[in-house]
Amino acid sequence: MNTARNKIIFISDLHMNDHFSFSPSGDEYSHPYTWLNENIPKVAAFLTWLGKRDDVAELIILGDLFDGWLCPMHHVPTSDFMDIVTASENAPIIDALKILCKTSSGITVSYAPGNHDMLIDNIFIPANGFESLNFLNTAPGMGVYRKDDVLIAEHGSRFCLFNAPDTWSHPDSHLPEGFFMTRVAAEYAAAGGIVLDLSEVLQSFMKKGIQETLPRDFLNTIIAGAIRTEDMFLMNGLDGFSPDPTCADVLEYYAAICREWGKRQDVVPTLTSITDDLGTLVPAAYWSFLTGKPYSPKILIFGHTHNFGLHGFHSILGREEASSCKEYTHIYANTGAWIDRKTCTYIEVEDNGSEGSYCVRGYSFEDAQHQTLRDEGFIKIEP
Repeated sequence: MNTARNKIIFISDLHMNDHFSFSPSGDEYSHPYTWLNENIPKVAAFLTWLGKRDDVAELIILGDLFDGWLCPMHHVPTSDFMDIVTASENAPIIDALKILCKTSSGITVSYAPGNHDMLIDNIFIPANGFESLNFLNTAPGMGVYRKDDVLIAEHGSRFCLFNAPDTWSHPDSHLPEGFFMTRVAAEYAAAGGIVLDLSEVLQSFMKKGIQETLPRDFLNTIIAGAIRTEDMFLMNGLDGFSPDPTCADVLEYYAAICREWGKRQDVVPTLTSITDDLGTLVPAAYWSFLTGKPYSPKILIFGHTHNFGLHGFHSILGREEASSCKEYTHIYANTGAWIDRKTCTYIEVEDNGSEGSYCVRGYSFEDAQHQTLRDEGFIKIEP
């Protein structure tokens, strides 16, 4: 790596949506439901600012750049993410990203899908205006970034019960139950302007204790009221869902995910997979450091939960929060999110691997003149 450019920047969870999400009409929808509107200028300013830096080698986007999930139940969900790329409302971000993807920028841009864009194909091609972008995609609907056997980064949803790619519950598909929960939330928002915070609802269930019926109880709770169990999710054949499923069908599809989670994958235990949809994914990171599943890096970075955090471990058997730049054996960081009503945050890794060290810093971004250091820590590696 060019020592003049030794910074790697990680962001995630922008959730750009299509034109309809900004100004829905018809189908009894009249309220915008996109998660990214007011912060669009800030995202564009951030990308432009990155392009002017001479110390940044890479930008890694860890999923949910686009949102193919946040769509009302009775509206056709997007099957072509170019609908989002070409939405006029998103132009400031897309234009800035395309400039950053020019080889002349000196910055390598990579993108790994998240859960909300797990169905995306590689649209980042020169014909679409992206001169160069590394599309890190592995089936089913995930992607992993690796650096020097020291750093691993991905979206993080694979560790979560409701949002991990699901190839078992419904034949020939991999959309998980979280997809349908998100569409219920979009239905409430688009039809009545009611913002439904799924994390708050899940937290209320967690306080009652973990039950095997949690997936069914959770979905039953959020569809209660204006939505009936016989109401359908319009899919238009998306991901093999044909005919269009009802709420009752969805309840049946995912009824056994708690009971069968351990048979399907051994990445994290069932209890951890439930709590991982909340907080900052610390349980998944700690489990990975402790067991080496599915990998054993020194630095681990996720997104997904929209909650920024940086956590330093003095050993894999104990954890201490980072305050000032301290040395750790392992570091886990969560990028946070850039959606409206969130503090826009990013993770920066300073790669001094040739000298035997890596420093991880978390920042919030206000504008090109104001970035606030929120936390940092470093590890030493034998050169």
